[in-house]
Amino acid sequence: MTMEDYQHNKDEYGRLPISNKTYNGRHNKDEYGRLPVRNRAYYGRHNKDEYGRLPLSNRTYYGRHNKDEYGRLPISNKTYYGRHNKDEYGRLPVGNRTYYGRHNKDEYGRLTVSNRTYYGRHNKDEYGRLPVSNRTYNIRHNKDE
Repeated sequence: MTMEDYQHNKDEYGRLPISNKTYNGRHNKDEYGRLPVRNRAYYGRHNKDEYGRLPLSNRTYYGRHNKDEYGRLPISNKTYYGRHNKDEYGRLPVGNRTYYGRHNKDEYGRLTVSNRTYYGRHNKDEYGRLPVSNRTYNIRHNKDE
């Protein structure tokens, strides 16, 4: 058998036809040897647009499908954790804006007065100060004014 017997469907330059020019055995390529648009991206979803891009709902990292026309997740999902009670700027409500999960904050996101100092005593006055008997350095609690 000669070498000619092995070149079955090649053109005059010895090239395989276009449908075989890429790595895998799909045969629905265009005239440039490219796979059709819906197969051109990395993974096998087939609902891509004419530029080979996935639709907007799939363009971000994870598979949520409720994105807007710019491919952004809705505001309720824009922060790190999955709470959905954010305002129109994507911020958690005031009661959740500080580091730990207490929910008795005022309208500025501050903890209530009784929690504003370093330790967890709850008998402070309206300025967040411990009562007079605890305001000095030592631990006696029977002080006068």
